[in-house]
Amino acid sequence: GYSQHFSAPYWQQGVVNGSSRGVPDVAMIASPSTPVYVVMKGNIYDVGGTSLGTPMWAAIVAMMDQFNNRSMGNVNPLLYQIHNSSAYTGSFNQITSGDNGYYSAEPGWNPVTGLGTPHVSNLINCSRQLIQGYYSSVVFNGSGYDSSEISASLSVNYNNSLAPYKGGFYYYLQYFSSL
Repeated sequence: GYSQHFSAPYWQQGVVNGSSRGVPDVAMIASPSTPVYVVMKGNIYDVGGTSLGTPMWAAIVAMMDQFNNRSMGNVNPLLYQIHNSSAYTGSFNQITSGDNGYYSAEPGWNPVTGLGTPHVSNLINCSRQLIQGYYSSVVFNGSGYDSSEISASLSVNYNNSLAPYKGGFYYYLQYFSSL
Protein backbone atom coordinates (compact mmCIF):
# COMPACT_ATOMS: atom_id res chain seq x y z
CA GLY A 1 0.00 0.00 0.00
CA TYR A 2 0.96 3.61 0.49
CA SER A 3 2.01 5.36 3.70
CA GLN A 4 -0.21 8.03 5.16
CA HIS A 5 2.76 9.43 7.09
CA PHE A 6 5.89 9.21 4.91
CA SER A 7 6.66 10.60 1.49
CA ALA A 8 8.38 8.48 -1.14
CA PRO A 9 12.16 8.37 -0.63
CA TYR A 10 14.37 9.34 -3.56
CA TRP A 11 14.95 5.72 -4.55
CA GLN A 12 11.21 5.15 -5.11
CA GLN A 13 10.64 8.25 -7.22
CA GLY A 14 9.57 7.26 -10.71
CA VAL A 15 8.88 3.68 -9.58
CA VAL A 16 6.00 4.06 -7.13
CA ASN A 17 2.84 5.81 -8.32
CA GLY A 18 2.20 8.89 -6.22
CA SER A 19 4.21 10.82 -3.68
CA SER A 20 3.78 8.53 -0.64
CA ARG A 21 6.17 5.82 0.56
CA GLY A 22 5.17 2.62 -1.17
CA VAL A 23 5.23 -0.65 0.74
CA PRO A 24 6.26 -3.40 0.61
CA ASP A 25 9.70 -3.10 -0.96
CA VAL A 26 10.05 -6.84 -1.56
CA ALA A 27 8.16 -10.09 -1.13
CA MET A 28 8.90 -13.49 0.36
CA ILE A 29 7.03 -16.59 1.43
CA ALA A 30 4.09 -15.27 3.44
CA SER A 31 1.03 -17.44 3.08
CA PRO A 32 0.04 -19.81 5.87
CA SER A 33 -1.21 -22.13 3.10
CA THR A 34 2.37 -22.52 1.75
CA PRO A 35 4.43 -22.82 4.94
CA VAL A 36 8.01 -23.92 5.29
CA TYR A 37 8.48 -26.75 7.72
CA VAL A 38 11.09 -26.13 10.39
CA VAL A 39 12.37 -28.81 12.74
CA MET A 40 13.42 -27.53 16.15
CA LYS A 41 14.33 -29.85 19.03
CA GLY A 42 12.66 -32.72 17.22
CA ASN A 43 9.36 -30.88 16.72
CA ILE A 44 8.02 -29.87 13.30
CA TYR A 45 6.60 -26.36 12.94
CA ASP A 46 4.83 -24.61 10.05
CA VAL A 47 6.44 -21.21 9.56
CA GLY A 48 5.35 -18.45 7.20
CA GLY A 49 4.69 -14.74 6.97
CA THR A 50 7.11 -12.14 8.28
CA SER A 51 8.38 -14.67 10.84
CA LEU A 52 10.00 -16.45 7.91
CA GLY A 53 10.38 -13.75 5.25
CA THR A 54 12.23 -11.20 7.39
CA PRO A 55 15.00 -13.56 8.55
CA MET A 56 15.35 -14.84 4.99
CA TRP A 57 15.86 -11.29 3.67
CA ALA A 58 18.31 -10.60 6.51
CA ALA A 59 20.27 -13.69 5.42
CA ILE A 60 20.28 -12.51 1.79
CA VAL A 61 21.66 -9.10 2.80
CA ALA A 62 24.25 -10.82 5.04
CA MET A 63 25.35 -12.87 2.02
CA MET A 64 25.57 -9.62 0.00
CA ASP A 65 27.76 -8.15 2.75
CA GLN A 66 30.01 -11.20 2.66
CA PHE A 67 30.14 -11.43 -1.16
CA ASN A 68 30.97 -7.72 -1.52
CA ASN A 69 33.28 -7.68 1.51
CA ARG A 70 31.54 -4.64 3.02
CA SER A 71 28.41 -3.64 4.88
CA MET A 72 25.73 -2.90 2.33
CA GLY A 73 23.88 -0.70 4.83
CA ASN A 74 20.42 0.29 3.64
CA VAL A 75 19.94 -1.89 0.54
CA ASN A 76 16.69 -0.24 -0.60
CA PRO A 77 18.41 2.25 -2.95
CA LEU A 78 20.33 -0.66 -4.50
CA LEU A 79 17.18 -2.78 -4.94
CA TYR A 80 15.40 0.06 -6.75
CA GLN A 81 18.50 0.72 -8.86
CA ILE A 82 18.28 -2.94 -9.89
CA HIS A 83 14.59 -2.39 -10.71
CA ASN A 84 15.61 0.43 -13.06
CA SER A 85 18.24 -1.71 -14.82
CA SER A 86 18.21 -4.57 -17.31
CA ALA A 87 19.16 -6.90 -14.42
CA TYR A 88 15.70 -6.62 -12.81
CA THR A 89 14.05 -9.61 -14.50
CA GLY A 90 17.02 -11.84 -13.64
CA SER A 91 17.27 -10.63 -10.03
CA PHE A 92 13.59 -10.70 -9.06
CA ASN A 93 10.62 -12.91 -9.76
CA GLN A 94 7.82 -10.46 -10.56
CA ILE A 95 4.52 -11.48 -9.04
CA THR A 96 1.79 -10.38 -11.42
CA SER A 97 -1.36 -12.01 -10.09
CA GLY A 98 -3.19 -11.90 -6.79
CA ASP A 99 -4.23 -9.11 -4.46
CA ASN A 100 -4.21 -8.04 -0.83
CA GLY A 101 -7.83 -6.92 -0.65
CA TYR A 102 -6.97 -3.33 -1.61
CA TYR A 103 -4.54 -3.56 -4.53
CA SER A 104 -3.74 -6.03 -7.30
CA ALA A 105 -0.33 -7.39 -8.21
CA GLU A 106 1.06 -6.25 -11.55
CA PRO A 107 4.44 -6.21 -13.36
CA GLY A 108 7.23 -4.17 -11.79
CA TRP A 109 6.84 -2.71 -8.31
CA ASN A 110 3.31 -3.04 -6.94
CA PRO A 111 1.67 -2.37 -3.56
CA VAL A 112 1.04 -6.09 -3.00
CA THR A 113 4.44 -7.71 -3.55
CA GLY A 114 6.84 -4.79 -3.99
CA LEU A 115 9.64 -5.60 -6.41
CA GLY A 116 8.89 -9.33 -6.11
CA THR A 117 10.74 -12.30 -4.67
CA PRO A 118 14.51 -12.63 -5.09
CA HIS A 119 16.47 -14.88 -7.42
CA VAL A 120 19.08 -14.96 -4.68
CA SER A 121 22.30 -15.80 -6.53
CA ASN A 122 21.47 -13.42 -9.40
CA LEU A 123 20.56 -10.64 -6.96
CA ILE A 124 23.80 -11.05 -5.03
CA ASN A 125 25.90 -11.12 -8.22
CA CYS A 126 24.05 -8.06 -9.53
CA SER A 127 24.77 -6.19 -6.28
CA ARG A 128 28.50 -6.46 -6.97
CA GLN A 129 28.14 -5.30 -10.56
CA LEU A 130 26.15 -2.22 -9.55
CA ILE A 131 28.29 -1.12 -6.59
CA GLN A 132 31.70 -1.49 -8.25
CA GLY A 133 33.34 1.90 -8.08
CA TYR A 134 30.63 3.34 -5.83
CA TYR A 135 31.89 2.43 -2.38
CA SER A 136 35.04 3.40 -0.53
CA SER A 137 35.76 3.29 3.15
CA VAL A 138 38.07 5.07 5.55
CA VAL A 139 38.72 3.81 9.05
CA PHE A 140 39.83 6.11 11.87
CA ASN A 141 41.29 4.41 14.91
CA GLY A 142 40.46 6.65 17.85
CA SER A 143 42.53 4.66 20.36
CA GLY A 144 45.62 6.80 19.68
CA TYR A 145 43.82 10.09 20.28
CA ASP A 146 43.46 11.83 23.61
CA SER A 147 40.09 13.25 22.68
CA SER A 148 36.54 12.19 22.02
CA GLU A 149 36.55 14.19 18.80
CA ILE A 150 38.19 13.44 15.45
CA SER A 151 38.09 15.93 12.60
CA ALA A 152 38.43 14.81 9.03
CA SER A 153 38.11 16.24 5.57
CA LEU A 154 36.43 14.15 2.92
CA SER A 155 36.97 14.62 -0.79
CA VAL A 156 34.74 12.57 -3.09
CA ASN A 157 35.73 11.81 -6.66
CA TYR A 158 33.51 10.12 -9.18
CA ASN A 159 33.93 8.44 -12.51
CA ASN A 160 31.68 9.84 -15.25
CA SER A 161 31.41 6.39 -16.81
CA LEU A 162 29.46 5.16 -13.79
CA ALA A 163 25.74 5.35 -14.38
CA PRO A 164 24.29 7.93 -11.97
CA TYR A 165 20.95 7.18 -10.38
CA LYS A 166 18.24 9.25 -12.08
CA GLY A 167 20.75 11.87 -13.26
CA GLY A 168 22.34 12.56 -9.87
CA PHE A 169 24.95 11.14 -7.57
CA TYR A 170 24.20 10.04 -4.02
CA TYR A 171 26.70 9.60 -1.22
CA TYR A 172 25.97 7.44 1.78
CA LEU A 173 28.11 7.96 4.88
CA GLN A 174 28.06 5.55 7.78
CA TYR A 175 29.48 6.10 11.25
CA PHE A 176 30.37 3.15 13.45
CA SER A 177 31.53 3.40 17.02
CA SER A 178 32.68 0.70 19.39
CA LEU A 179 32.17 2.97 22.41
